[in-house]
Formats: sequence, C-alpha cells, structure tokens
Amino acid sequence: MLRRLSTFSEIKQTMLFALPMIMGQIGQMVIQLSDNIMVGRLGVAPLAAVAFGSSVVTVFLIFGLGFGSAIHVLVSQSLGAKRPNDALNSFKHGLWLMLAYGIMAGLFFELYPRCLEFFGQNSAVVDGAKEYTPWTMWSLVFAFGCQAVKNFCECHRRIWAPFWMLNVGVVLNIFLNWLLIFGNWGFPFMGVKGAAVATFLSRMVSFAILLYYVLSRKPLNVHWSLLNVFDTQFKRFRKIFVTGMPISLQILFEWGTFICLSFMMGWIGKDTLAAHQIVGQFVSVCFMVPLGIGFATTIRVGHASGAGDWAEVRRIVNSSLWLSFIFMSVCSLISLTLGRPIARCFIDNELVIAMAVQFLAIWSWAQIGDGIQVITLAALRGLHDILIPTLLGFLIYFVITLTLAYWLAFPLHWNGVGLWVGIGIGIWSVTIAYYLRYRYTFKRICSKI
Repeated sequence: MLRRLSTFSEIKQTMLFALPMIMGQIGQMVIQLSDNIMVGRLGVAPLAAVAFGSSVVTVFLIFGLGFGSAIHVLVSQSLGAKRPNDALNSFKHGLWLMLAYGIMAGLFFELYPRCLEFFGQNSAVVDGAKEYTPWTMWSLVFAFGCQAVKNFCECHRRIWAPFWMLNVGVVLNIFLNWLLIFGNWGFPFMGVKGAAVATFLSRMVSFAILLYYVLSRKPLNVHWSLLNVFDTQFKRFRKIFVTGMPISLQILFEWGTFICLSFMMGWIGKDTLAAHQIVGQFVSVCFMVPLGIGFATTIRVGHASGAGDWAEVRRIVNSSLWLSFIFMSVCSLISLTLGRPIARCFIDNELVIAMAVQFLAIWSWAQIGDGIQVITLAALRGLHDILIPTLLGFLIYFVITLTLAYWLAFPLHWNGVGLWVGIGIGIWSVTIAYYLRYRYTFKRICSKI
C-alpha cells in the first residue's frame, strides 16, 4: 500500500513539474503546425514545399537541441551538488555555443542555397522550399537562444514564466501567418515565404522577452556579463560540446530517420509527401508530451543523482514511464480511430487524406514504444550515460530501420506504407534496447554504493 502511495506521489510530482514543459513543447509545435495548416489552404505543392524545407531545417535544429539538453544535464547536476557558480557557467557557455551554431547554420544556407536541389524532389516542391527555407534557417538563432534560456530556468524550477513568454511568440506567429501568407490588412500576399518570415519574427520577439526575464530576476543570479562573449573559457565550451554532441547524435538518429523518410516519400510523389507531412505533424504534437516528461525526468534524475539519492532516481523514472505509457496509449487509440478528421484539418484532397489515414493506422501500434524510449533515454542522460545509447541509436535507426524501410517501400513496392511499417519496427527495437541499457546502468551504479 505504501509503495502504491509512493508511486502515485511521484507520478503527481513528475506531472506537475513536466506540465509546463509539455505545454511549452506543444506551443512550439503549434508554430510549425499553424504553418502547415495555413499553407495547406494554398494547395498540395505549397504544403509539400514546407514539408521538404522543414525537413532540411530540422537537420540543423537537431544539433542545437542536443546542446540545449547538455544545459539541462550539467546545470541540474551542478545544482543538485550545490554548485551554483558551475551551473551559471554551464548556462553561459551553452547559450553562446548555441547562438554561434545558429549563425553558422544561417550562413551555410546563404552560401549553398542549391543544396535543396540534391534530394531528388519535384521541381515545384524545390522552388517553394527555396522561398521558405532561408528565413526559417536564420530563425534558428533565436530558437536556440530561447531553448538555452528556457532550459536554464527549468533547472531552477522556474517553469511557468518561460512557458507564458514563449506562447507570446506562438500567438504572434499565427497572427503574422494570417497577415503574410494570405495578404490580409493590406500586407502583400507572400504565400510560403510569408510563413517563414512570420516564424523568424515571432522567434526573435520570444528570445528578446526571455533574455530580459533571465537577466532581470535576481534569484537566478544571472548578470549582464552573460552577454560578454570574451569572458568565456575554451574548456567550458568543450564540456558543453562533449556532453551535447552525443545527445545531438541521439536526436539526429531518430529525427534523421523521419527526415530520410520524408525525402523517400518525395521520391514516391508529392501527394504521398503531403500525406506524410500531415501524419508527421500529428505524431510530433503527440510526441511533445512524453518529450516534456523526458525533459522533467532528465532534470529530476540529474538533481537526485547529484545528491546521491538512487532510490529517488528509481521512483522518478518509474513514474515517468507510467505517465508516458498512459498518454501514448490514448494517442494510439486516436490515431487508429480518428485519422480522417485529423487529416481533414490540413487539406481537402481525398487522395492525400486516404493515405494519411492509412499511415496513422500503421503508426498507432508504434506510439506506445515511442513514448517509452524517450523516457528511458532521458533517464540515461540524467545519469550521464550518453555514449552507448548513442551507438545503439545509430545501429538501430540508421543501419537497421532505414534499410528495412527502403526495402519494404521500393523493392517490395509497399511505397509509403512500407516506410511507416519500417519506422514502427525500428521504434520498438530501440525501445527495448534503451530500456535494457537503463536497467544495466542503474544496477551498475547501485552495486558501487
């Protein structure tokens, strides 16, 4: 009875801590979701162009998210060990590393815009992506800045303020989309490019608000010296990089698999790519909940492991797994039964809707595994076990899953269905691997006490 009460108490604590992170992640997804829904009103080709452009931008986004997760790991462990100055230094160096990387990503696309032509996509899709991608790529500078500040605040358990500030950007993005995509209130009709400009402006405003907040709150102990890039140390940049790069690769192997699927969907046709984009958007919104729980898990496990409380680590991870399992079970049922209404929110094309319904039904059986793997991986990060999970992700996602998906889609002619079946098998494979690794790591640590 006491164990049940303890488990329920941990689930409640995890949920309360994770809730604003979950809502914040969903809020950020709404930016891309609103782009897709509004651009979808322009037709199949513009929607496919945004899908393709977003896939290219996401490749660069992934590495920044890894460095942001390094802030979660290092700051939470420093705070758990009562070393606030180390926590502050990790934040400062992480922020500057992410901003510098965002600038490099923007410059790369300015210098090599023709890289969009090398993926074998339809010419109309490529032309649309060339309008969408430059502004979205430059917006990563502000997206990374927001992520760094948000992660630092979350480690200090100040989670609601960043949530509300980021949602100002979400509302602004939707409003600017309405103005710029369709040319309302006398603004020029910009179509696909309008969605990208709206994203850039909304992310810039969000970063300005968050930066002012973190600099003006005395309990966070952040000074204006944060903005002095010359007052930095190479060894601290190196620590952020060494911690963040494997996490970036972990994210790359999973998200990169979905990105490769998008490219292969484009080889099949623009209707298939549009259907894939619809499903991908719904799947991504669902995934934001276990992802938010995972962020909370990394922070709480980091605090507990920094304090040497291993019984608390076990309780935190178990409560997070239960939360994720319950939510993704509901999502699985929705994917299986409400595919058509979901697809109709994006587009009126019956062929695209029919394919989207089919893809959602296939994915429904893999959603629970997706929720479990993100929690076990988050727990491993909190325990600072990063290298082996990275190697497992590479083997399962890039070697096994992509090979299987390609074989099912093209040699066996299953087309888009084959790609989604392949990714589903890959998700369950990596779920089992990460869970076994977590059990091994936890037992190894406890045996040394």
